[in-house]
Amino acid sequence: MKKLLLATALASLSAGAAFAQDVVRLGTEGAYPPYNFINDAGEVAGFEREFGDELCKRAT
Repeated sequence: MKKLLLATALASLSAGAAFAQDVVRLGTEGAYPPYNFINDAGEVAGFEREFGDELCKRAT
């Protein structure tokens, strides 16, 4: 039981540290339009990119 409580406490602390970061990175390969794709300028575009940008904007 003690091990379970300790593991839960460590997991919650490590999850809290993830929210303290200033940089958010979204990993994608850009191969599944319209969700993610590489546009004519060579940048990742699509729904996932727009969704991630909006989440970051609202989080600040």
